[in-house]
Amino acid sequence: MPMCFAGRLLRALEAELDRWMLETRDLGLVPEPLYHELAGPDKPVKTLYEYAQQDGYPVARLLAVAKAASAGDPKNRSEYLAYLRDDHPAVRHWGAYGLFLLKAGGGEVVQALKKMAEADAFAGNRVMAAQALAVCGDPETAFRALLREARAARHGAVLLQALNALQYSHTDDRLTREDWQAFKPFPDVPAKYHFMV
Repeated sequence: MPMCFAGRLLRALEAELDRWMLETRDLGLVPEPLYHELAGPDKPVKTLYEYAQQDGYPVARLLAVAKAASAGDPKNRSEYLAYLRDDHPAVRHWGAYGLFLLKAGGGEVVQALKKMAEADAFAGNRVMAAQALAVCGDPETAFRALLREARAARHGAVLLQALNALQYSHTDDRLTREDWQAFKPFPDVPAKYHFMV
C-alpha cells in the first residue's frame, strides 16, 4: 500500500530537520540544566557555542539517542539502561528520560536509576534519574533526592528542573511549607521574584 501524502511529507520534514540540526550542531540536544557544567568561565570550554563546535561534541549520536529515548518504546528498555552508563552526560540524561516515559520499573531499572540519582557528576542528570525513579517504583527515594537537589541547586535551571520533576514524578504532595521556604533565592533572580522560592 503506498504511503499517504501526509506520511511522506512528515518523513521529509523530519529528515530536513535532522539535517539542519546536524549542520548547525544544535545544542537543543543537550538539556539546559547541564549547560553550566559543560561550559563557563571556570571550565576549559568558556561558551556553549565553543562546546558545540569542538570535535568532541557528538551531535549525530545525541540526535539518535534523543529520538530513541523520546519514543519511550518498551522494546528499547535495555538501550535506555545502557545510556545511563555512557560517558557523555547528555546521553545519560536521555536514558533516564526514556525510562521515565516507560514508567516500567523492575529491580534493574530501579537500581540503575538510584545509582544515577545519587552519584552522577551532573546535577541535571541526578534530577532526571530521580524523576524517573519515582514513576518506576521508588517514589520515596526519588522525593528525597529531588528535594536534596532543589535545595543544593547552584543555577536556576537546575532548581526549576527539580521543582518540575517533583510535579512530573507526582511526589510534590510530600513537600511541606517549610520545604518550600527553604529554597534559597538565586543571585540571578531579581529580588521582586524571591517570594516564588
